[in-house]
Amino acid sequence: VTFTPASPLTITNGSSSATFTYTDTKAGTPTITAASTSPTTITSATQVETVNAAAASQLVFTTQPSSNTVAGVSFATQPVVTIEDQFGNAVTTGSDSTTNVALTLTTGTGTLAGTTTMAAVAGVANFTGKGLNINLVGTNKVLTATATVTAGTKTATTSPALTITFAPASQLVFTTQPSASTVAGVAFATQPVVTIED
Repeated sequence: VTFTPASPLTITNGSSSATFTYTDTKAGTPTITAASTSPTTITSATQVETVNAAAASQLVFTTQPSSNTVAGVSFATQPVVTIEDQFGNAVTTGSDSTTNVALTLTTGTGTLAGTTTMAAVAGVANFTGKGLNINLVGTNKVLTATATVTAGTKTATTSPALTITFAPASQLVFTTQPSASTVAGVAFATQPVVTIED
């Protein structure tokens, strides 16, 4: 919050008022109070202002997805992405506040499954209950959120690196088949390989 000129203001002799400029980067409904310091008998006055968010300029993961989860299992904590102005205020009104936010897996292998795109509500895209999961194990898997706002496409700060671990073993697979034809009593030319998989 800034006042120009800085408070306290002085009302010069012969004037009945003083003019100032008020600047606030925090959205909300602040109350400005004017009170006399000399003389102190003058009644103070208050004014409630409404400060709205500026134009949308960034996407932010306000809730990060679970950093460690099992392949194919929904993240215990699903991400929340907020559309913000340059001062960190959520953009709660206007067309930008309801734009679609899309999540993609931009680093690491696998497929990001579940509901990966949804419309924001009052500037917030809450993916809770949307079943987001990654099917392949590994580390350093990073999600990126994107949305198109009035000022153009904005890309969120990416999520921290996620680690996906193995699900419980559930199947055996011949990952190398034995020779389809061979001579009685002679070892298969191609010996089988069996893999335990989730």
